[in-house]
Amino acid sequence: MAELFSPAAQHVLFAIIFAGVISQGLKFLILYRAKKKNIHLWDIFVTGEFPSTHTALISALATAVLLDEGASNLFMHTIVLSIIIITDALGVRRTSGEEGRAINKIIRMQKLKLSPVHYALGHTPRDVLGGLVIGILSALAAFKLFGVL
Repeated sequence: MAELFSPAAQHVLFAIIFAGVISQGLKFLILYRAKKKNIHLWDIFVTGEFPSTHTALISALATAVLLDEGASNLFMHTIVLSIIIITDALGVRRTSGEEGRAINKIIRMQKLKLSPVHYALGHTPRDVLGGLVIGILSALAAFKLFGVL
């Protein structure tokens, strides 16, 4: 556990944290600008929409590992993990979100006495691309800040 917070690992950890904070912060600002009113502190944890925080986090990790270790086995593992996470954000989560939206529409149209279904829409390719850029730039910034680059 001590190795996680060692000076040698701080730039990798900072890259991941920085990517998450930037991505969620940007998402919150976009939501705030769209709503203007009725914004709640819990909206900082909103899922779905632009940019994809999942993609930002995993791309920051993959980029940090590449910068730290080069094209190692660990980097290849992070690439496989990245593909799984990004595919899930684009595919499964997007599809289940669209189904949730459709179910709520049926509930409203049929005037059923059911509570609306909570859903997260998932991500579009644009959302994922935004997260990818944030993740890569966050890793580069962290390595530059810690003097590793």
